[in-house]
Amino acid sequence: MTRVGTFASHAAHTTNMLQLQKRVFDSNQQVTSEKKSQSYAGYGAESNRLINLENELSATERFMTNNKITQTQLSVTQTTLDAVEKTIRDFRERLNEFGAGTKTGVAEVQDIQRWAFHALTEMESYLNTNIDGQYAFAGGKVSQAPVDIGFASWEDFKATYDGSATTFPTDRDSHLALYFQGDTMELTRQLDGDQQITVGVTAAHTSFEKAMRAMAIIAQGDFGTAGGLENNLGRVEDARWLLNDALQSPPSGTPPYGPELSGDLKTVSRMVSMNQVVLKDKLAEQKEYADFLTNRASDIENVDPTEAILRMMDDSRALEVSYSALSHISKLSLADYLR
Repeated sequence: MTRVGTFASHAAHTTNMLQLQKRVFDSNQQVTSEKKSQSYAGYGAESNRLINLENELSATERFMTNNKITQTQLSVTQTTLDAVEKTIRDFRERLNEFGAGTKTGVAEVQDIQRWAFHALTEMESYLNTNIDGQYAFAGGKVSQAPVDIGFASWEDFKATYDGSATTFPTDRDSHLALYFQGDTMELTRQLDGDQQITVGVTAAHTSFEKAMRAMAIIAQGDFGTAGGLENNLGRVEDARWLLNDALQSPPSGTPPYGPELSGDLKTVSRMVSMNQVVLKDKLAEQKEYADFLTNRASDIENVDPTEAILRMMDDSRALEVSYSALSHISKLSLADYLR
């Protein structure tokens, strides 16, 4: 004899069917997303571990993003330093040629002076290099161009600095006061939670200052006047000493204007190159660590697609059977029992 379904059995079967529906829905979500759960609660005891892994990964990725920006800044800085060095060397070569010649002809004198002023404007342009809206050689005043020589042409320059009544400053402090608009703050970058590097070199660095001073000393004065270069040839050797000191300190000979601040372009370039190596190694290390964290998190989060599909198919078949059984139970009545 078949028993007529009771309310209790109907309710129990309904509860079981709803559980199966949820399992089918969860399985479908897992197949679609390839994740075990759409919420941390679904990972049970491993939820805290997953959160910690994700937080660590997020912090590592932030450092990587910032370090890639710093890497670009260092690359541009090194390119600028290479251009600055070429400008200094090219002018020094011209000055050496001038020093080896007769040195008194109007064409020769004016030619080297024009070269000096041109080199000075090139230095101004390079040291005002802007990277993503920030001046690379301005120290902490990144929104302000650090160098302003104050003259647009050689004619205007020598009209002010006639080399006799008004001579160009020969000491560092007086010269800096004329052109430097930045500050001397050394900018640092945090590579990770423990390590930082100094990435800033300002336009006030002694290598730049000495080179620019040498160029201006040659550019001052007009031919045929008391302040003209042909009447002050000692400036040539003085400027050559400053240029040599700017490139690689200390050069031979005696400083023409008293003791100079130690430092040269070779040292600056070496510092930037070393920082590029450090940063490259740090990014490689962080990439490896980020991959490790990603894989560990994936081990917790991800499902095996084949297992998820099979589980969904099994649950779907069980649900179909449950629907069929519930339909059969629902049709049973007293009349069915009496027949």
